[in-house]
Amino acid sequence: MKRNLILLIVTFNFLTANCQEKKYVVPDIPLMNEWHDVDLYHVSYANSKISLGDTIHAGDTIGEIQKDPESFSDYYDAEIKQSIYYYNQKEYQKAIDILKIPLEKEPANLFVLNNYARACYWINSEESYKVYQKIVNSLDSTYKNIGHKVPIDLWFGEAYWKLGTLHLDYSKFDKAYYEISRSMVAMQDLKGESIYCQALEYLTECAYMMKDEGLTRHLANRTLYYDPKNEYATTILQQMKRQKMSKEKITTANMKK
Repeated sequence: MKRNLILLIVTFNFLTANCQEKKYVVPDIPLMNEWHDVDLYHVSYANSKISLGDTIHAGDTIGEIQKDPESFSDYYDAEIKQSIYYYNQKEYQKAIDILKIPLEKEPANLFVLNNYARACYWINSEESYKVYQKIVNSLDSTYKNIGHKVPIDLWFGEAYWKLGTLHLDYSKFDKAYYEISRSMVAMQDLKGESIYCQALEYLTECAYMMKDEGLTRHLANRTLYYDPKNEYATTILQQMKRQKMSKEKITTANMKK
């Protein structure tokens, strides 16, 4: 299925000369850790009508996420594809077992690792956590994250997402925020769907636990924008309102003394 990559805000953007990267800021991902540029990988602009110097408007389609490679391995492509089949059938142990030899022979193959980690996610979260960290660290090392640029490989959007949720399980809220934010860049075409709303909810939780009041309020409101009945976001906003009122009462009482 063809997946479009959509620009969602009016901002200054440009296509690089070789059309391999696209830099932009996504509105539902507030600036954090001094995010200024997002570098995207595995995006095709072959059918894009946008040229260097064009003005880009909110909602414009800027490119398409490239299809997965036809072969994931020179020697173990069949095993990887069979693992994907088992995963889709929710036969997670079979999806893991068939990758035993590929893991041993091609320990750096990201497609082997990714399919192994996603199956482990459901039955061995500790192992999944370890492998997803290896995958994302490898991607970041490959793209040589320089300065404040944030690299995102759109072939591995799920890896950022699942690593972020596992960070959350371990109460590593800053790391969870970063990875879930990166996963959301890869799922902009899913805007408003359940996984997108869930991602915003998780980011709200991260911001709240990091005690960033402004960020928490923003993310809670973005969650409710897409999911008006979201109980977590509603509860967080109500709790923050009560806390603010309590602080104001204490301040007023001290002033009267």
